[in-house]
Amino acid sequence: PFALISTESGVHDDSRNQLKGERFTQEDPKYLFCWIMVFNPPEKTFDLIHEMLQQCDTYRVYSNFSDTSRNITAVPEIGVFAPSEKSQVNYRHVWSALARDPEVHDYKWIMKVEPDTVFYPKAIKRALLQDGIDYTKLVGLGSFRGPSEIVSQGAFRAFVANMDRCTENFLAEQKELKQEDWFMGECAEKVIELQSVGLTTKIADVDERFHNFETTDQTFAMMTSDTDIVPLKKPREFLDRRELRKEITFHPLKSRAHMKALMDWLDME
Repeated sequence: PFALISTESGVHDDSRNQLKGERFTQEDPKYLFCWIMVFNPPEKTFDLIHEMLQQCDTYRVYSNFSDTSRNITAVPEIGVFAPSEKSQVNYRHVWSALARDPEVHDYKWIMKVEPDTVFYPKAIKRALLQDGIDYTKLVGLGSFRGPSEIVSQGAFRAFVANMDRCTENFLAEQKELKQEDWFMGECAEKVIELQSVGLTTKIADVDERFHNFETTDQTFAMMTSDTDIVPLKKPREFLDRRELRKEITFHPLKSRAHMKALMDWLDME
């Protein structure tokens, strides 16, 4: 739960500081490597995603074109993809690019995020450090069928080594796992036998936060005001900002306006 910190003037809600990772120090500069694949041209949320990526220890942005001004790296094997689908085939090409990048192998944790996801790298690092999870083991956080994939260095190497085996396994079963998260989930569970763990500190949650809620434009409109409670579509259902700050990923946010509203609302003093 969020902390209540005593001050000279009384007691205040510390949930914002926990979410933003403030007062958090980390000596290891190669702890969290983040990456994302974007369309050509990038999604309208890209500038906000780029802002969050810069809170990782380092990051990569992959696509089928290159743009050094936005740190976008071209992966030649990626073809032209339709806006409605990012196939596991293109993601497999990105995983191959990651495997060829020697810097990736220096990081303890590797995180893939979707471009419709709000995430907080500093909170993720703090939670991982406090839990003391062994990054050399085959470990992944939460479910792979969602907005992000967070894997240990040990799991990353296992994925790289077994990508062809995973593909052959699913072709043999005649499965059409076009979406990358489902492909990786099946690979993790049935081929690599990855250990999926939660964060015992309860500081963070990697669930698909908004899939279970019916939000409306009014929900996000009210986030522009400094209030802790905003209504949802159903009567007597609401979002509590203090509770939301315990999460570390929020998904899906297809609209840039909605993503910006949520980020600003969570960040308000």
